[in-house]
Amino acid sequence: MVQLDGPRALLPLAPGGPAPVPRRAAAPLPAAPAGALPAHGPGARAGPQEPDRLLHLLRDRRARPKRAGEFLAFRGFYRVKLLAFNWRDPRHPEAGGAELHLAEILTRAVRDGDQVTWLAEAFPGSKPEEEVQGMRVLRAGSWYNAHLALAQLYRRKLRGERFDLVLEDINKVPFFTPWYVRDPVLAVVPHLFGSSVFQEASPVLGALVRAHESLIPFVYRGVPFLAISESTRNELVGRGIPRERIDVVRCGLDQS
Repeated sequence: MVQLDGPRALLPLAPGGPAPVPRRAAAPLPAAPAGALPAHGPGARAGPQEPDRLLHLLRDRRARPKRAGEFLAFRGFYRVKLLAFNWRDPRHPEAGGAELHLAEILTRAVRDGDQVTWLAEAFPGSKPEEEVQGMRVLRAGSWYNAHLALAQLYRRKLRGERFDLVLEDINKVPFFTPWYVRDPVLAVVPHLFGSSVFQEASPVLGALVRAHESLIPFVYRGVPFLAISESTRNELVGRGIPRERIDVVRCGLDQS
């Protein structure tokens, strides 16, 4: 059986985490074009506030022709702030497929000059806050209570900040971010456990996971979803998520 998560995952992270992401030197930006969205700062927010519009914006920014001046202004004014919730971060000793998938997405945003904050569970010897691959990583809780501890961490340290998009990676127990974050949420779903959780956990723990998953259609009402496969989308549809709210973006392969 292929293991997709944990220290023996199919695509495990290197010991000590992946190599640092090179930071691009900031280039001087020309004056903003008329009608451009305001940059980050007190009382200002950059970029559109709807998750699907923001995703199209990020895609178009990468595809836009690099004409001198115009492209720099486009990049500068559409620099965004991203917040991610995931049970582990790339330096966790048991980081696996979910962490690799999310890190590949977010480190590309870092390379483009975007600001990324990642909330994850703590582990023995970990720091409560550090920079990992250009991302600000905040940690709290442990494997059994991170969904509660990270909600408290957000309220304590980040509630006063504004983010253009909150990515919640639902690969274990959901964090239920729509209940307490003030910014647009995108639910990223590699997989759901369903009844298979009883093959991996005790009956009590399995029942708790199933109970949490059963709340997804209600808590995430109106939230867009990003699945990594058609089978995951079909499972979400079977749980009551409208198909039109689920985009499928398959995992790529880094051949470098």
